Amino acid sequence: MRDSCARCGKCTQACPTGALEIIGREATVAEVLEEVKKDEAFYRNSGGGITLSGGEPFFQPEFAIALLSHAKSEGLHTCVETCGAAAYEILDKAAKFIDVFLCDVKETDPLRHKEFTGVTNETILENYQRLDASGAKIVLRCPIIPGLNDNEAHFIKLCELAGRLLNIDHIDIEPYHPLGISKAEAIGKIARHADASITPIDMVAEWVEFMKRHTVVPVFAS
Repeated sequence: MRDSCARCGKCTQACPTGALEIIGREATVAEVLEEVKKDEAFYRNSGGGITLSGGEPFFQPEFAIALLSHAKSEGLHTCVETCGAAAYEILDKAAKFIDVFLCDVKETDPLRHKEFTGVTNETILENYQRLDASGAKIVLRCPIIPGLNDNEAHFIKLCELAGRLLNIDHIDIEPYHPLGISKAEAIGKIARHADASITPIDMVAEWVEFMKRHTVVPVFAS
């Protein structure tokens, strides 16, 4: 039973078919940075670097900030993708080591945000405003989920939010895809929207064009 799992990993070693596996491992900042630097030549040529994502990187703030600090000391470009729900003091402490904040916006309506995520979005949006006021470069990354936030009211609110940010680079629309379903099932969770398919390209193009009519901030789809 999954409830009795001690996460010792012995089942993966004994599994005769290889159907069980452990994803991820513990590592030190030095070990992660060593792995990152293997592609350093590519970063120099492409302008890329290191991006912390998740989960939520700032659920492990000490490790995240230490890794970002060491990456900057090595001259690497740094990004962090965050849901913005961390204490602002953590974001502010990390900001001096971050070139671009990739700010996730799941829902602009506070009540719907609480319904979908368990918390309202006031603190999240306030954090983004404070980061912007501090001079941080921001990209709004906006996952669009069928039947939840794929509506014009949400798109207009995203445009209004972008219009209040002085240091925003662009809005990134992220269409729904079902690639997370197998991951949810693997950890014993019920996958919502399991019957939804990849969002059609023409629909995504309509979203982008609609938002372009309501903001001067560049809008792209990933």
